Amino acid sequence: MTSTIYDTLGFNDNPFPPGACRDHYFQTETTNRILEVLHYGIKSHKGFLVFIGEVGLGKTSLLLQLLPLLEADNVRTSWVFNTAVDKYELLQTLVQDYGIKLPETPHLSTLIDSLHNFFLSEHRAGHNCSIIIDEAHNLDFQCMEALRMLSNLELNGEKLVQILLTGQPELKSKLDQPEMRQLTSRINVFLTLPTLNSEEIGQYVNFKLTAVGSQLYLEEKAHKLLCQVSGGNLRMINLLMEKTMYAMVALGERRVSRRTVYEGVKDVGAWNKNVARSLRRVTMRQFSLYAGIGAVSVLLIAALVYLVVPGTRDDDVLPPVAETSRPAAHAAASESDAPSAAQNDSNAIEETNSDSDPIILDTAPSVSGGASLQASGEHDAAPKGPAHPPQPTAENELLKASAEFLAPWGLNYLAVPLRKAVQEKELDSFILSLPTDKPAAKNLRLVPLRERPPEGSIRVTYFPWRRFTGTGDNWIALWQPPVEITRFTRGYSGDEIRELQKRLQFFGFYSMGLDGKVGPGTIRALMDFQKSRGLSASGTPDQQTLLWLYQDNPEGDLSLQGEESHAGDYDPSTPPPEPEKNPFNLVPKKTSPSPPPRKKARSEELEFTPGNQIPKRQQPNTVRIRPNTTTSAPAQTKPVIKRPRNIPNTNQ
Repeated sequence: MTSTIYDTLGFNDNPFPPGACRDHYFQTETTNRILEVLHYGIKSHKGFLVFIGEVGLGKTSLLLQLLPLLEADNVRTSWVFNTAVDKYELLQTLVQDYGIKLPETPHLSTLIDSLHNFFLSEHRAGHNCSIIIDEAHNLDFQCMEALRMLSNLELNGEKLVQILLTGQPELKSKLDQPEMRQLTSRINVFLTLPTLNSEEIGQYVNFKLTAVGSQLYLEEKAHKLLCQVSGGNLRMINLLMEKTMYAMVALGERRVSRRTVYEGVKDVGAWNKNVARSLRRVTMRQFSLYAGIGAVSVLLIAALVYLVVPGTRDDDVLPPVAETSRPAAHAAASESDAPSAAQNDSNAIEETNSDSDPIILDTAPSVSGGASLQASGEHDAAPKGPAHPPQPTAENELLKASAEFLAPWGLNYLAVPLRKAVQEKELDSFILSLPTDKPAAKNLRLVPLRERPPEGSIRVTYFPWRRFTGTGDNWIALWQPPVEITRFTRGYSGDEIRELQKRLQFFGFYSMGLDGKVGPGTIRALMDFQKSRGLSASGTPDQQTLLWLYQDNPEGDLSLQGEESHAGDYDPSTPPPEPEKNPFNLVPKKTSPSPPPRKKARSEELEFTPGNQIPKRQQPNTVRIRPNTTTSAPAQTKPVIKRPRNIPNTNQ
């Protein structure tokens, strides 16, 4: 059933497995730093190391990335999974992992001596030893003391075995107890794994979907709902997204939309109280928002009716003050004249309506509050000017942009699906319509971009998505990546990784050997490149990063570069071109030869600060003493300079 679901969605595998997975590991800046510190701590014989993280944050998956690094350094590692043991069983497990042969029921002292001899022999052979205790918060005090005794084994100032304790926050509470102070004093590295932030959650889901050969992506509203419910917990994200995949098949949708994610969250919330509580909180917040919007809308409509509709304001209902202040005699006269005036007005209207031209009665209130009559014949009599040229409509601009986007790939027939995607403001239907068997458009990738990279030698077409939809990224790009990187985990090697290193080396971010192996240097160089281009520093070669790597290079092809190529140098032996002389054809300004510099007098070189007569070097806020040349004195005299007694007079 499960394989059928993923086959229906077009996945190669389950993108969100429930257990720890070594392949398709999502790298963040924090996990990359933790891996580097743990690797260096074990490699440099630091002794005790502690790694803490909440439940479901991916501690075991991170340790699986650490194992290949330790194997490459010839580190003999024992990984203890079962921590519900006593001291004797723990030491016996270590002996079995290291392959030490002992009698069936050895004594406790025999186990410790055998481990000590094994560590000494490995150290003489140039090897290092490490012990990784997973779920270390379950160990009792006696097991902790046994590990501390093993850490006391030293030779020439180096620890013979490195012990990494990994566990939940309860491990820190246990280490803070007074009886654990001897072990705590030996801890050299203490690291904590945080939850994913909002940006990393979206990157994680999209990375996992891409890793199984899918072009689906997490929509904006679905991303917001997933962040509010999951809290950045990897295990919860995997569970919710797996249920979302089931909902997509059940509902017949091919979008990771808010609807499908909501169905997955509701399924998990049926038995998980934390998820149900988060879902209720989101629903109540949304209801409050809609209620506030409704109240504001009612107030705006009422204000609009009050200002626009006649008769709703007080000045339209009440009579003017001047009318009420008239004498009674004038009021009676007005009442007696009112029928005749009305009759005259009706006769005037009848005479006017008998004409051939129709009359339009404008009932809009004027400044004085009356109504005005306007004949339609006046509009007909107005002279008609020259017809204006037709302005380009949004439909024509959309057709033009679609042609420029699809024609280079021979996909003009996809203009209708693209137009539908623009109207729905969703790309999923258009992604599913991309061909997979057409030779000219094989392995096409659709990449959302915030900004366009510089034009390069690789064919890329762009469509201004945000211009026509008003949402999402500014551009979407169609291109055929020259290299496909489907696996990017520590220790993995391949030709595509070597090509990636070559691109990073060209831009000056990678300075190590082109070994084609994923390591800390490659991940760090990739993250630095992503930061320099304004991309998300995920440390993974996603489609956006690959597009910038190939389009940001004007040459496009680095096949002519050797193994020792430098960043930005195609041929180190070729001298750089000389700059063009006077590129703007500017006429040089004629200047007279400058006179030779005048030798300064001793009195001009000395400087004094206000209020202090001790000479100093040139400093800011100083007063320079110069000979007086502006006065009309008959003879110029040399200024008198006072010096302290301890400074000799050099002018004599």
